[in-house]
Amino acid sequence: AALGLRSAGGKGSLAQSGAYQQAMAAAGTKAPVRMFVDLAALRKRTPLGKALGREENPMAALLFGGLADVLRQSQWLAMTLDIQGQRLALEATAEGKGLSAEGASAFAWPQDSSQGAMPLLSVPRQLASLSFYRDLHGFYAAKDKLFPERTSGLIFFENMMGIFFSGRDLTEEVLAETLPEIRFVVAAQQYDPAVGTPQVQIPAFAAIFRLKNPARFREVAEEAWQKAVGLVNITRGQKGQPGLVIDRVEHRGQKYSVAYFSTAGIEDKKQVPSYYNFRPAIALAGDRLILSSTDGLARDLMDAIHKQTADKVRPLPGAHTLASVDLTGVGNILKANRDHLVRQNMLEKGHSKAQAELETDLFLKVLSYLGQARLTMDRRQDRPHATLELELNLP
Repeated sequence: AALGLRSAGGKGSLAQSGAYQQAMAAAGTKAPVRMFVDLAALRKRTPLGKALGREENPMAALLFGGLADVLRQSQWLAMTLDIQGQRLALEATAEGKGLSAEGASAFAWPQDSSQGAMPLLSVPRQLASLSFYRDLHGFYAAKDKLFPERTSGLIFFENMMGIFFSGRDLTEEVLAETLPEIRFVVAAQQYDPAVGTPQVQIPAFAAIFRLKNPARFREVAEEAWQKAVGLVNITRGQKGQPGLVIDRVEHRGQKYSVAYFSTAGIEDKKQVPSYYNFRPAIALAGDRLILSSTDGLARDLMDAIHKQTADKVRPLPGAHTLASVDLTGVGNILKANRDHLVRQNMLEKGHSKAQAELETDLFLKVLSYLGQARLTMDRRQDRPHATLELELNLP
């Protein structure tokens, strides 16, 4: 309305802009705050246009589901903000018209209306859970068109993968064995007194892939995992450091592999080295392949996957990215590592101990006011859409 008063007799006002009208229609009228962003103007008059014209990072393009495609080709972005009690909700909808069928988004957005990302997994002490719909095989097969300037780097990556997978073609013999359902989980660890508590505590993390032919591909993945563990052992052995011992164990009748650092000769297990945070494991739960940094998280994921299978959990139609982060839990992990954070602050910023403690404690205090954060990215009415919800713990 203010800009309309500035225009000559209302002619050419923002309210008469077709892009503005489309954006406000997409935003709806329920939220008390609505925002309009002219992406075409931003690309033309700010560094955004130049940044979007640069060569993309393949991992970023895969992770963010073709977000650069949306910002590069959409004319507008509509956003709404709503606050109810201690819950904040931010929604964004982009025009999304004319998106290239060969862009990164083509391998992140479900083409079938019944397809989508799987619901998030839930495990004890969970800090974060992510679920993606990503066609890894199609994405990597199109790498030369998507990232022509990255060809040499990708060739090096492919050669390295060839070592782990015994010369198998990465595109047609490895990635072709995966389905577009990928999930990640991060959880706080519950340390076994027999192993010890590390000086710096690092959460456990895992990636879960769905396989087309689990019975056939299981041994291929196991061999690649064992080679990776062997490479770690060779590298650590060259430095005179302890290596990993591989063992085959069982959980609820299901065998899986774990690698661990021996605790032989360690008497004080209250402050063991940080590498005891890791007990890498590989497991198969139905047609899901689990690659975990610890065997404890692998077991929890095996249980969670079997429960979802028994409950006949289905994909969320149209959704390509789901994420949930427990910021309170993250804050608790950081509090457990407060002394390390203070020392790191002193080294990196040159602060005194008092200054470093003040800055660290302030950060931890702010983080304590934040609760659960949830992100959903999907398509609504054939337009890119995202919702971010944040729970607050305000006094």
